Amino acid sequence: MKIVPHGFSTGILVAATVHFLASYKDVDLIEYTQGESPLFTKLVKNLIPVNQGFVPVPDAPGLGIELDEEVVDMYRAEF
Repeated sequence: MKIVPHGFSTGILVAATVHFLASYKDVDLIEYTQGESPLFTKLVKNLIPVNQGFVPVPDAPGLGIELDEEVVDMYRAEF
């Protein structure tokens, strides 16, 4: 079955979606936003790029991304 997951809201979700799709047998599409939200554009310091219509799978540890702690702090909820 072909799938196109909606992994677009943050760079974290994009990275997780890219890794999931890399493990999936029959996939050739990913939804990738061009939005201006700081949660998408700034939360991850090394946002996975789109290059000529393709999105590479990071090879760094974990999801291959680095969070911007200042942005995390901006959105932190204290309970």
